Amino acid sequence: MIRRATVNDASRIKELYVDHFFENCGIGSERMAFAIKRNCRYLWVLEKNTDARRFYERRGFTDTGKRRLEEGTTEYLVEMKWQKPILEVLEQKHDCIFPRL
Repeated sequence: MIRRATVNDASRIKELYVDHFFENCGIGSERMAFAIKRNCRYLWVLEKNTDARRFYERRGFTDTGKRRLEEGTTEYLVEMKWQKPILEVLEQKHDCIFPRL
């Protein structure tokens, strides 16, 4: 699932989730490309979620150095900014065990 941020913050990806069962099928990359084509350039990710951070880094996002507390928790979020050509995101190889429809 991907949801673009509110109108006040339209350049930010608010949520991106792919069910664990469908990881490594290119779904997340396709959703990222969809958002990037619509000028979403920023996102927040849990600092401790190293898998998600690596996913974003492989798709051209870099850490901006900004951190903030996740509301209602003791966990920190880090801001990431996209800086890579979209074709590189779309051309990445995936290890999906399911056939594409």
